[in-house]
Amino acid sequence: MDDEIPLGPAPTGWADEPLCRYMDDWRRNQLATFQTCQAAFRRLQTIDSLFLTIADNLDNTPQTAPALFFYRAHASYRTAVGLAMAGQVVEAYPILRNCLEQGLYAYFVFKQPTRYNVWATRHDSPASLRAVKDVFQIGDILNEYTSDHNDDGRIAHELYEQTIDWGAHPNTHGLMQTVTLEHTSDAMEVVTQYLYPGTLAHASAMKDTARIGVGVLIAFGHIFEPKYALFREG
Repeated sequence: MDDEIPLGPAPTGWADEPLCRYMDDWRRNQLATFQTCQAAFRRLQTIDSLFLTIADNLDNTPQTAPALFFYRAHASYRTAVGLAMAGQVVEAYPILRNCLEQGLYAYFVFKQPTRYNVWATRHDSPASLRAVKDVFQIGDILNEYTSDHNDDGRIAHELYEQTIDWGAHPNTHGLMQTVTLEHTSDAMEVVTQYLYPGTLAHASAMKDTARIGVGVLIAFGHIFEPKYALFREG
């Protein structure tokens, strides 16, 4: 954007706000992850570059509706990268689920374009809302994808369940991975953290972000196969 405001010193009062200081910690963790986890970051960056290449070459695609899902999937992927790098290891997973669902919904619509009309009219009436809920069942979507592409679908199903387990829903794995118990002679203190950098959970979130990014690109590859073929030839 030509009118983008250049970054400079933090505005007056920023450091006085706990929320703003938290965001500073968030950013410092991202920078530290970039510095100390170069291999993991480069994987994420490579995946992002593939998203960008496809995004820049979807002009005149006949698959207009799936293309809209593609851009949202890329935005979700980038958000998940930022959360994972910041050490928000639980909060990354709802976004990763969204990223994966964008790809799966796109494939579902691609296989039967009339489904897009059902999806697009969700808010027209109570009956339309019921129709969307009936048609767009994630289990059915995953099953159709798996039926068409067994290995890719099986992996997508596994990744989807992992997002649920590790934070996309309030489950014990997600909740407890940032909790520690500190014992004293007469008490036990439960300690939980919002940011959890430099831990196994942090590394796992980075890895899962990469895996889901690749899985989503594969799903879109089944939709935009002619475009992908051009990239392979190039």
